[in-house]
Amino acid sequence: MIPLNPSGKLSANALLEVLLEVLSANALLEVLLEVLSAKGLWPRYLRCLGALSASNY
Repeated sequence: MIPLNPSGKLSANALLEVLLEVLSANALLEVLLEVLSAKGLWPRYLRCLGALSASNY
């Protein structure tokens, strides 16, 4: 849960915390993409992802 000021707005610290979490997730995704690309697994990963999303409908 994101803490809000009494005015209902994000505090500067809370906003910074949210931004850091988003940046961390983005950095992790970039590393994952680098590893998949380096190992030649990116096309296989996309096919699996497509199959998973198709099975959810």
